[in-house]
Amino acid sequence: MERFEKLVIFYSSIGGKKVEIILTAKSQAITPFMKSYAKDKVESRLDKFFDRLTSFEIVLDAVKERKVVEFLAHAPGHQIVIKEEDDDMELAIDKAVDRMEMQLKKLKEKLVDNHRRTKEPLSSGFQTQEEEEREETYQEIVDKTDFNKPDTHK
Repeated sequence: MERFEKLVIFYSSIGGKKVEIILTAKSQAITPFMKSYAKDKVESRLDKFFDRLTSFEIVLDAVKERKVVEFLAHAPGHQIVIKEEDDDMELAIDKAVDRMEMQLKKLKEKLVDNHRRTKEPLSSGFQTQEEEEREETYQEIVDKTDFNKPDTHK
């Protein structure tokens, strides 16, 4: 069987950010309906994560009776790859979208958590190393010393 590759590039501006979505069909058995189904699923289910993505690739392939779907999501410093196979292309796309949504949620939570962690003030129960090692000033020593007491260290 001869390999066939068709590349379609379109832009989605869901969420206010324009994201390049590249759809590749590696087999002639991939119908226009399947391409449209994959594009629509990605846009409808993953739109809330598009603010973090720079590009998104969808690769559809049919190998004998198996239908293969591969998603590649690109974000600054991160790349997520999901690959699903099934006898039915729609099921493979649905499974891949579910897994990609889960991975993008994890990434978003991780990035938000790391962002929050850097801005949190230190807990009041802990002192910084500077505070622990700080020596008393001359004035602080004089203020707390009782000079009316007899000196017992003679």
